[in-house]
Amino acid sequence: MASPSTMSEHATHEHEHAHEHHGSDACCQSSQPLAMKQTCQSQAKPLPLNVTEKAANEVKRIITEQREASLPPELMPTFKSLQASLDRAPTLSEMASKLGTSEDEIKGKLVGSGAAAFKKIHLRMRVVGGGCSGFQNKLDLDPEINEKLDEVFEAYGVPVVVDKRSLMYLNEATVDFHDEINRRGFSVTNPNAKSTCGCGSSYSM
Repeated sequence: MASPSTMSEHATHEHEHAHEHHGSDACCQSSQPLAMKQTCQSQAKPLPLNVTEKAANEVKRIITEQREASLPPELMPTFKSLQASLDRAPTLSEMASKLGTSEDEIKGKLVGSGAAAFKKIHLRMRVVGGGCSGFQNKLDLDPEINEKLDEVFEAYGVPVVVDKRSLMYLNEATVDFHDEINRRGFSVTNPNAKSTCGCGSSYSM
């Protein structure tokens, strides 16, 4: 899967059983999950898959960080100005409009991952086989979607993609983010899990 970055580069992936306690429960409950609403259909409807506001904000931070890393110093003031007014990372089109130039001219000045960092980035959630118990949750940042195989939702302004097969295993699952001294990273709480392996990275259904 083409991706400018995987979430594992920025945070740990971990599975939590709904009735297990890892550290402080207050951390998991500090952000109320929002039922994601489908955006690819004319009539959006709530689905039983949740992303907390803390998790969505961390995804936004990572995307902004990636875009900033691809900018030369002369473009950073424009980026920051637009970010403050839009309350999100600006697109190349918005930067070009602000500067009165073309997107191609700005692309020619980018460094690092370049224009790839400015593609629409989705939080992809999926279930894969593996681990001691059979299933593992995976989170990635992905600029690509498959219209035939994927469902696209939105949570707190973050586009979220889940393939239809994984949706069968993620009913009422919640994605959260933790930022404590002894626990930092994304977690996926799946109430459908029957048991977990000793390290907590995989589970059975």
